Parts: sequence; C-alpha cells; structure tokens
Amino acid sequence: MLTRLQQLNPELNIQSVETAEFSKYGRLLTEYDFSELINLMKDFPVPTNTNTYTAEVDETKTMPLYTELSTCLYGEMPIQIGFGGGYNVSLNALEWHNGNEVNVAISDFLVMLASIQDIVDGKIDSAKVKTFYLKKGQAIEMYGTTLHYSPCNVCNDVFRMIVVLPKGTNLPLDSKLEKGNMLTAKNKWLIAHPEASSEVNAGAYVGITGLNLTVKI
Repeated sequence: MLTRLQQLNPELNIQSVETAEFSKYGRLLTEYDFSELINLMKDFPVPTNTNTYTAEVDETKTMPLYTELSTCLYGEMPIQIGFGGGYNVSLNALEWHNGNEVNVAISDFLVMLASIQDIVDGKIDSAKVKTFYLKKGQAIEMYGTTLHYSPCNVCNDVFRMIVVLPKGTNLPLDSKLEKGNMLTAKNKWLIAHPEASSEVNAGAYVGITGLNLTVKI
C-alpha cells in the first residue's frame, strides 16, 4: 500500500511513521494493547463523503486501558477516548492542542503534519507539511507542538481511527469568539487553507498558504 501511494504521489514524499523523520512529530506507541478498543469501534458507521468525530465514546470509560492510559501515558490526568472516520483526501486545515494526542489506526490512513514553530506571523506554507502512513493496528502519540487535522484516505474505502486526548478537548466553547480566531473549540486551535470551504464558512482563521495538498488514491 505504501509503495503504491508513494508512486501515485511523488510530490508528497510519503513516509512511514516507522521512519526517523516521524520522530519530530511524535512516536509509535507499542507498549499498549489497543485490540479491545479496535474491536469496539471497527464497525462504527461513518459517512462516505465527509468525516465524523465523537470526542468520547462512553463504553471506553470502563475498560482497563482507559485507566492505564490516563495513569501512565497522561500522568494521572483525565482523558477522553473518541472515534473518527469517513472520507478525506486533502489537507484543508491544521489544528493543535495543549497536550499530546494518540491516534490508533483501525484502518490504514495518512496523516499530514507540521510543527507549530512553522507558523510565522499567523501564516504557514503547506510546503512545510509532511505526510506519513499508518497501517491498520498501529498507534502513534503526537506531541502537543504537532499540527494535524483529519487523516486522508489511502483507497476509496473509508478510514476509521481511535482518538485519545486530554478530557474536554474539542468540545464547544463556553463563549462565542470573533470570526477568524484560531481557537475554535475547547483546547483546539485551527488554521485553515482558503480552499477549505466548510472550515472557512464556519469562520475559521485562514492562514495556510501554498497548495491545498491532496492525495491521489
């Protein structure tokens, strides 16, 4: 799969998350068993022309892994374990949080990443964005300085993923902010590409320059 994607998208220089290049943005998580979570969410329904995201899946709260991640990975801080899935092939935007994010691949997918240090004067060139491949079953921990957004599909089938974050992240804000503020939800800052119509129409801050990177599948 990775070789095919690399051949179709030479301009993206797609790398595996197993490479040294990924270490700038996060690390592979191999010390936890995510199989119970994967079995829970692998058949969750998802749209075929857009994305869906649930910040917290209630059934995860009673699982031993929930306590293990909260205690060991997040240092006894409260967490939420959610689900995402759907169809996407473009960069569109970049977001970040105060706190690390765990992504678990229920299916193969790509992530487009950059660093918060790449934002200069409220702008970031999409040429700074790097694309990485996760295969089914892999889990990564992305650092709080890593810019990311929706995964991209690797084929015409939908993608599915598990998302672990500090509790409360991505929930609606208590107060309405002015249009164009980077803060778009609790503990979620976002910068959009001007071609990302759904984000721009929702009032997102526009600051990604260059191409709206798109994956050929």
